[in-house]
Amino acid sequence: MAPRRSYAVVWRGPDGIAQPGRIAIADSAVRFEGGRGRLSTLTLPYADLASVRPARPAERLGGRPTLVLERRGGRPHVRLAAVGGTGTLAELFDRLGSLLPVGSA
Repeated sequence: MAPRRSYAVVWRGPDGIAQPGRIAIADSAVRFEGGRGRLSTLTLPYADLASVRPARPAERLGGRPTLVLERRGGRPHVRLAAVGGTGTLAELFDRLGSLLPVGSA
């Protein structure tokens, strides 16, 4: 997976632990890397994502504006908050939304 671009984020994956790190956007998948004390990674193929949406206030990470990557098949969602501010989050929303398979919400 050769990344096209990466962004500094805080992300919360299926394990429920918020981790500082980065998100790498590639042609076929998005990859999260980071952790507190040990490296954690999570790769999500775009075909496994149902949608990307802004988080409701109760879903935010540390009160920051947050995106929710909803996964297909009832799998736990992944949330991310950009470290670089809301402009970065808007860019991530646009980029991820454009990479989801046709028919995704």
